[in-house]
Amino acid sequence: MKKVLFFSEVKLSPALIAKCVLLNEKGIDVYVHEGDKGEFYQNKELKNRYKYLNQNEIKNLKDFSIYVYGIRILIEKFFLIYSLKRNNRIVVEVADLPLRYGKIKNFFYYMIFNFLIFILSDRLVLTSEYFQEYLIKKPTYIFENLPSEESIANFLSIESKLIDKEKINIGYVGGLRYFEQLNLLVRYACNHKNVNIHFYGEEINDSTKGKLKKIIEEEIKKYGNNNNIFQHGRFSYEKEIKNIYSELDIIYSVYDERQLNVRLALPNKLYETILSRKIILVAENTKLLKEVEKYNVGYGISSKLDNYAKFEKQLSNILKNVISFNHNEIKVQEILDKIERQKSGLEDFLVGR
Repeated sequence: MKKVLFFSEVKLSPALIAKCVLLNEKGIDVYVHEGDKGEFYQNKELKNRYKYLNQNEIKNLKDFSIYVYGIRILIEKFFLIYSLKRNNRIVVEVADLPLRYGKIKNFFYYMIFNFLIFILSDRLVLTSEYFQEYLIKKPTYIFENLPSEESIANFLSIESKLIDKEKINIGYVGGLRYFEQLNLLVRYACNHKNVNIHFYGEEINDSTKGKLKKIIEEEIKKYGNNNNIFQHGRFSYEKEIKNIYSELDIIYSVYDERQLNVRLALPNKLYETILSRKIILVAENTKLLKEVEKYNVGYGISSKLDNYAKFEKQLSNILKNVISFNHNEIKVQEILDKIERQKSGLEDFLVGR
């Protein structure tokens, strides 16, 4: 069983592409089937690297490890995946938990999600060890949202010094969501001239297209315009991420901590900031903050718009101390060792006995 199909409901993310590259370099035949959603990922070059399969071709697969990504695909392709389980190994990646809607809805989604995993999966890959207590027991491998080898080299080559001591560059990088938390940053920029705020990426869902622009316009109308907020739009991760990080002092990765999934998840920004020795801001009361403090890479901050005064005070204090932040104390080697450990065992977990 040396063949792996990445079966995703959306365009492959950088973290999934990194897995494709890793397995391909180990001599495993990699195949891909990805959905149409996630157009902000620029994956055109993947079709030159891997064989793409349509649904009819997938129906007849045998002796594959089928790497399933996405909660929705477990529902929409339930019968297809169930039929494939007879002659293939089904590995489900849990990159998020559907637990973010309130206690009653969370319980309902928790039961459905675990039922789907119980019926459809042979093994699980988790992107956060903190997900485990909320999932049924299956053979499990922890493989976090790690960058590819090429991306690691790019991040390590970035200089960690401040770009401009008089005006700190803070950036949000990735698909635009968690608009309440983005609003906090926009409001701060409207009230403070000592920062430039950069947004790289676009809204994930069609229903929210243009929402950030509207927030910016409304906040400027209320609080004034310091001409320090910049929307850069869609970008190519593989081609542009190094340049983007090179132009930022602080990475803003503050999500809604009221959601259980947010309190447990470990996004790729954690690894990117450690490797590039940049400062990261994350929400308080999260496992992500625990990891940030472990690697000496940043700070926790309030994530609620109705508590903007606290957010403003915290961020102002951070910016006062940012000049003296010791980037050399970020534990880069520890994360490199962790990456190596996780990568070394993935092949055997997916295609071994």
